[in-house]
Amino acid sequence: MDHANESGTYNDPVLNLSCEDVADVVKTIYNVTVKSVKKLYGYDDLNFRINSNNESFVLKIKRPQYDGASQKAVIAKKIMKHLHADGFRVPVAVTTINGKDVTASYVFGDNKTQRQLEMFTYLPGMSILELNPSPEKLVDTATDVGVLFGSVTKSLEELTNLLSIENDVVSSNDVWQTQNFPQVRSYLHFVKDKNLNMVICDVFDSFAATFPGLKKQLNRGLIHGDFSTTNIIVEKLGQEMGIIDFEDSTLSYRVFDLSVCIGYMMVSALDVKADPMLLIKNLYQGYASVASPLNSGEKEILFVAVQARLATSYIMSRYTLSLHPGNEKYLDWQSSKCPKLLLLLDSKGKEQTLREWGVLPH
Repeated sequence: MDHANESGTYNDPVLNLSCEDVADVVKTIYNVTVKSVKKLYGYDDLNFRINSNNESFVLKIKRPQYDGASQKAVIAKKIMKHLHADGFRVPVAVTTINGKDVTASYVFGDNKTQRQLEMFTYLPGMSILELNPSPEKLVDTATDVGVLFGSVTKSLEELTNLLSIENDVVSSNDVWQTQNFPQVRSYLHFVKDKNLNMVICDVFDSFAATFPGLKKQLNRGLIHGDFSTTNIIVEKLGQEMGIIDFEDSTLSYRVFDLSVCIGYMMVSALDVKADPMLLIKNLYQGYASVASPLNSGEKEILFVAVQARLATSYIMSRYTLSLHPGNEKYLDWQSSKCPKLLLLLDSKGKEQTLREWGVLPH
């Protein structure tokens, strides 16, 4: 077996796994003979690319609190299965050696640490930003991303109707879900810049004043939850795009899925020095060409929902950095652009922004 990963060992405060350890797990649980193992980066899970003789997979050793039988985890798997059947390029869950389960438990090493595992087919390619697009190319590609996102939204709308779950409740305190944005306020003291702190305070106030009164107008359904350039995989710009990372998939308000996509696409625009407003105009044009039109309530809340995602990303990165100072590079590569975007949106205001995006007519 080739030791193709970066260091040969994945260092974790609880698990310290060699390539041989990972290969043994895959052989035991999935009956797949491993040719090579490569460490992949992940936010919560331990992720490894597994190469066998004919196929490649991603093994995810889940965080300790993960429950593969939970409502949220089951929803994520149903979404992936549905999108794959609907012709989208997404990972496919691999069943265990018993031929039916997609989540397994495994006890690691002498310390008897038990974790749940899941393995998926590997999508070849790179994220859009890893292909180093020019500013002009990324702005053009935004239309294709919008069409893809709109098509996924439409497909998940059909799945929601098929399962008849649009009125179900998925209880979660996850601060990354936009409806829980007010909970992020308890971390606001990690934002040290006074001007930025005041802008974000206004976002909290605006969200609190807007969301409760609009909830009944917002369409609910199954969402991806983290539709960003890092989770869009392509082998070459202009070719068919794939979608990964369904960890945040859930049942929520569809407009919040759009706000996440807009927020992170604006971040990507700054990464390549593109115009974030023009990029979102193209993104929304592509999205609106295939997805159901936004209603008045969804248009009303979209602006502050985008602000909320940018604020959450920045605030939580500052909080996490206080716990793990050595992770500054990883935490900053995306969140460091959020202050500039928050100040930009604050200076333009809701009406002008929505007009520039094409959500409202000029």
